[in-house]
Amino acid sequence: MIITEHVVKRGKRIPVSELSKSSCVKVAVECPECLKIRSVHYRSLAAAGHTVCQACMMKKSEKFLPIGIQYGMLCVVGKGKRAGYSSCKCSCGTVKEIRNQNILSGQRSCGCEKAHNFDNANRPKGKDHGLWKGGVSSERERTMQTRDYKIWREFVIERDGHKCLKCGTENELKAHHIEDYRTAPEKRTAPDNGATLCKLCHNEFHKCYGRFNTCREQLNAFLQPSTT
Repeated sequence: MIITEHVVKRGKRIPVSELSKSSCVKVAVECPECLKIRSVHYRSLAAAGHTVCQACMMKKSEKFLPIGIQYGMLCVVGKGKRAGYSSCKCSCGTVKEIRNQNILSGQRSCGCEKAHNFDNANRPKGKDHGLWKGGVSSERERTMQTRDYKIWREFVIERDGHKCLKCGTENELKAHHIEDYRTAPEKRTAPDNGATLCKLCHNEFHKCYGRFNTCREQLNAFLQPSTT
């Protein structure tokens, strides 16, 4: 139902019924389903031929998927909280709301299948990679690009509260190897062999103790508050 009876157009007050179907003037309307009042362009009303809001139209056209039906790894276990969605249980055990249209269009898992395929894809490496430049990257640079190293770095920084243990800043954080990278290769990604330092404090530590044969005692001494 159109609530607005008259509008002002070009300085004149005219009835809404006299507006052209292409008019951009906004009028107030009430949805006959949910009784919500909203403001819309008159041309949109003329094109639609009704005042039902979009949310109610979606509910009217909502398709329900039968409970118990299987789509690949997904099993429909109920209606979703949102219009057009179903609650599905994946073979991996995850229960997730998925859009019905996506299921009918071919989605067959909660996303775990895609993640598994991505993690186990046979990607070209080394000389077989299209961007291979003759092995100019150092062994350490290549190691730092591995998934295990990135997980280790994120774990160390998150465990330390995303703050430098020396000065407390949250900027330019580094995951420092307590027992250094070169002399303790077996501990390069050990969870207890990392400490969070900012770039400045990290450089300061290595100025004091060098870059080789570092240990936890040195780190503890470095982290002690200055008495001067």
